[in-house]
Amino acid sequence: MAIGAFLKKHFWIAHLIVLATCVFFLAKAVNYLALGSIPRPEAKKTKQARLPVSAASLYPTPRDSKPIIERNIFCSAAKCDPKEEVIVEKVTEEVNLEPIESSLPFKLYATMVSPSDPRWSFATVLNTETNYNGLYAPGHKLIEGVAVESVEERRMYLSNHGKPEYIDLIKSKDSPKKPKSVSASSTSKSRSSRSKRKDKMGEEFGKGVTKKGEHSWEIQRGALDKILNNTAQLVKGARIVPASGGGFKLFAVKPGSVYDILGLKNGDKLHSINGNEMSSPDKALELYTKLRSASHLTLGMERSGKSITNDYSIR
Repeated sequence: MAIGAFLKKHFWIAHLIVLATCVFFLAKAVNYLALGSIPRPEAKKTKQARLPVSAASLYPTPRDSKPIIERNIFCSAAKCDPKEEVIVEKVTEEVNLEPIESSLPFKLYATMVSPSDPRWSFATVLNTETNYNGLYAPGHKLIEGVAVESVEERRMYLSNHGKPEYIDLIKSKDSPKKPKSVSASSTSKSRSSRSKRKDKMGEEFGKGVTKKGEHSWEIQRGALDKILNNTAQLVKGARIVPASGGGFKLFAVKPGSVYDILGLKNGDKLHSINGNEMSSPDKALELYTKLRSASHLTLGMERSGKSITNDYSIR
């Protein structure tokens, strides 16, 4: 009863809600119709031309790299003239690699050639600027950028900053200009006079050497320095040949020469200095260099199949 009385009393609220809803929808409909009846100005539409897009343009195939690889990078143009490339190749092939006579400040005084092993060939070279006289083997540097390439009987080949050059053996002032016909008696006289001719270096060196025993000598420092600083004359006292297995063999030892004064004889095979074997050209030159500062030397050699050691004290 109470609920029924309540609804009857307030039922007008429900009517009001329904009426408001109907008004809302009616207003929406009127608004829609009004907007549809008003004409709108048409906007000018510009159609853009669209190019056809292909799958090939979206996914390009790899380019051929052969033209890039074969292209001459030194040519500024896209395509070089093939004639120019041929000319470049010909010029490269025609570069003159023949050795020329060197203008460097060196003089070749003597050579020692080993036919069996060129590494054991040596050259006695004088630097005319520093006045230094020394032995050099193939591969050894004379000055910065200049090294010995090979040594022949009367010529030494160099590499001067990569360019091949050569230096010829200096000509002896005593060599005759032309051979003359002479009699047998005059020939025998000239040979005897040469054999009696004294070795000036040996004679000077002998003044600073004293023999103490069968295989021992005492050498003055000044006398040793003189012969080491004049290897050009030193090598003339005997013929020195590289021996098989290392070391050197002596032949044609001149009487009164430095070798003779030091107790060396024809056929001696020198194989060690101070116990260090001369097993390679580099080792031999190293030992030769150490002679300048050594105070005592022992020279190991082989003579007639026997081992001999000569002892030298330097004062």
